[in-house]
Amino acid sequence: MKKYLFVVTLGLFFSGCADIMDSLTSYALESEYEDSNENKAKAGIEKPRRWDNVNYVKHNGYILDKKQQLMWENDSGVTVKKSYKNAKEGCKNLSIGKYSNWRVPTLTEIINILDYTHYANVYPSDNFENLLVSCYDKGCSNIIWSDTFTTETKFNKTKPGVYIVDMVDGRISIESDIDGSLSAKHTTRCVKDVN
Repeated sequence: MKKYLFVVTLGLFFSGCADIMDSLTSYALESEYEDSNENKAKAGIEKPRRWDNVNYVKHNGYILDKKQQLMWENDSGVTVKKSYKNAKEGCKNLSIGKYSNWRVPTLTEIINILDYTHYANVYPSDNFENLLVSCYDKGCSNIIWSDTFTTETKFNKTKPGVYIVDMVDGRISIESDIDGSLSAKHTTRCVKDVN
């Protein structure tokens, strides 16, 4: 699109239509700026989408995941960044209404809710609230802990790691420390099995 616009504006310039070229260039710059701000404001949601609000039903403080028979935390606590240890402890001590026995979700449980058909916000339903989305020059992210461990070898050292998931674009990576303390801070969204 930009290459096409450049060729058209270049042609208009040389054909003596400088006023038209100026307005086209100005429009293109304004549109690009507005798109960038709009994307940041909406955490990168670049176009309207259809949410799955049938399989993910909002309740007071949690979302019922009918597909996996899980309850997902959906209160303001999901915006607090914590180390892995504190995230586990926070889920263990969480109580929402009459429900206790919460835990950090596994990587599989997180992957099973991701909607990869929509790049810029992989949560499947607009019922998922209290998103802590951080936007930087290179894009937006909302990274949460999983409870799935792995080991990776780097520079001949094996170190434990935990999978983390970016809930904006669905990227999966490993968070690890050389001493295994996993002190980096991310959010989490506790889950509970439906009994």
